[in-house]
Amino acid sequence: MIFQNQYFRNSLVLFLAYCTSAGVTAQETADTSKIVRNLQEVEVSAIGRPSFSRSTAPLQLLQSSELEKINALEVADAVKFFSGVQVKDYGGIGGLKTISVRNLGANYISISYDGIPVSDYQTGQIDLGRFSLDNVSMIQLNTGESDDLFRTAHAMASAGALQIITANGPDTASRNRIKASLKTGSLGLINPSLSIAHNLNRSWSLGLTAEWLKTNGDYKFRQYYGYNNDSSSVEKRNNSDVDNRKLEANLYGRFRNGGSLALKACYHHDDRGLPGPATYYNSYSGERLDVRNVFSQANYTQSLTDRLDFMTNLKFSYSDMDYVDIRSIYPNGRKENAYFQREYYTNATFRYSLSPVFSLAWATDYAYGNLSNNLSNCVFPYRITWLNSFSAKYECSYLVLTTSITGNSTTDKAKLDNRSDTQRRISPYTGFSWQLSDKLPLRIRGYYKHTFRMPTFGDLYYSSVPPADLKPENADQYDLGLTWIIGAKSIVQTIGISLDAYLNRIENKIVALPVNSMFLWSVQNYGKVLIKGADLNLETRLVFADFSAHLKSVYTYQRVTDRTLPDTKMYNQQLPYTPIHSLSGILGIETPWLEANYTLLYCGKRYYERINRPEYHMEAYADQGISLVKTIAVGKMKWRLTAECLNLFNAQYEVVRSYPMPGRTFRVGAKLEIRS
Repeated sequence: MIFQNQYFRNSLVLFLAYCTSAGVTAQETADTSKIVRNLQEVEVSAIGRPSFSRSTAPLQLLQSSELEKINALEVADAVKFFSGVQVKDYGGIGGLKTISVRNLGANYISISYDGIPVSDYQTGQIDLGRFSLDNVSMIQLNTGESDDLFRTAHAMASAGALQIITANGPDTASRNRIKASLKTGSLGLINPSLSIAHNLNRSWSLGLTAEWLKTNGDYKFRQYYGYNNDSSSVEKRNNSDVDNRKLEANLYGRFRNGGSLALKACYHHDDRGLPGPATYYNSYSGERLDVRNVFSQANYTQSLTDRLDFMTNLKFSYSDMDYVDIRSIYPNGRKENAYFQREYYTNATFRYSLSPVFSLAWATDYAYGNLSNNLSNCVFPYRITWLNSFSAKYECSYLVLTTSITGNSTTDKAKLDNRSDTQRRISPYTGFSWQLSDKLPLRIRGYYKHTFRMPTFGDLYYSSVPPADLKPENADQYDLGLTWIIGAKSIVQTIGISLDAYLNRIENKIVALPVNSMFLWSVQNYGKVLIKGADLNLETRLVFADFSAHLKSVYTYQRVTDRTLPDTKMYNQQLPYTPIHSLSGILGIETPWLEANYTLLYCGKRYYERINRPEYHMEAYADQGISLVKTIAVGKMKWRLTAECLNLFNAQYEVVRSYPMPGRTFRVGAKLEIRS
């Protein structure tokens, strides 16, 4: 809707400009001659930015201009700057990185790549380290549900949605676009990439992207030991190397009837070491992971009538993962496991506008996924998921109301096992955003949503400690918040503030913790978990003459407690790895000569066990970084030169116990963009 409104306004301006010029010409010629002017056609297009102040549920965005300020190589590095987000990072560049929003867990978050869901049937946890930022135009996080009804049912069935939107779309401003970049730095980092986009004709555009990232990842860290950690030594991380290759092709079609087609094919190869826990007297890790992922997807949208829009998505993905552990405890000193996943996914969505302020939508998704491996106990499980979502939205200048109900039917079966389990759930959502007064740019918002998640195949069949009667999770989300945005006031261009208080109740929470490895996990139900929290977001931009400053900061407060058994020591204790206080910020200063950026990630104290005793305490940490950027434009070429320092003050910390993070590192880079 935002895109359509913007397109309409721009088209109207062009139309009025044409009419005005034609009218003036007619008056000047006074019918003495007939003048024919052949005007060149102008096409106006843009990517609409959703409004965080009008949304019924919290909405956070990072656009390409902001992503370039935060010293990030991967999506995992960027989402740390969202409020309410916890990224579990198991050891820096080579470690697994998963996202949890408001401590609901990684499996509750729908992750989509250019609008189509990304899935993992083995663990349900998408490694955000596999998504680079080189060709990403925007990252969008919806907590609760988006007000955009033109979406998949999969996104509506989740407790939140993380959307990764690439920059491979058609560009009407130039026929050809070439981007080439190279980054290098500490730990043997080398990261070249190349992106080519070409408009084949008026209807079709082709885009190709290639990227390679390689690093040895063997950084130094301080190892503490002794009864009170009163002794330490400097050690070196090992088996943290990464060799990551990615190829992607995109074909876009824009048709005269208003339809559009986007085709994507992607190959991703990730060969990495898995750094084990860094414990005193034992720093060896012989685990390696080699993952090859291929997927193809298609998106087609069409306005069937002035009021009815249609969208369909198709996807096929195949993943081949080889796990190797070299240790003397195995026969022949080696353990090898191979896992294979396949998924077939299709979606159809219809949106109907009853009036300019009221619209309805129906989305239906079907997915089939299976998992196989070379283990002797493999039963070849497969899962069939059918989702149907009905939604409605009322939107006027002062009020937005959104409601939806999503039906989920999931059936688990196995070819070599007679067991069959079908779970059916209903997930309702309702939210509002209300501006109390036309004179005051203050809006109050709130929502309620119920969601659930099934155990993954890894939970059910392949955890290191087989679970007994593992149950699906159920979660209830409540949120009440305020948004306030002020327009230009002399030097202050904008000020945007949002404050949300929330309450989440989870029953049968499934918790997976690593058992001496990032590949072997122990899974269990926690019973009941109560999450109380608040998120504060502040964004402002100052402009003075040729100088400008942009500040974006977020603060999160969370109390996440185990409410299962009142008579146990775990009752009312903060869950492991959950800080009560966390803070992040981005400060960018732009001058005519140079751009300087500062980033901060602060995580308060937390505990790594279910009982919050002093011996299980983990210290707070602050990770700070700076970068300098110089932009040089020469004709149709634009150079962007960067110099970065990460972890400026060499903070020694762990996100997960015994998985130390890198200290101070440096990067330099150059990016060239050519348009013709």
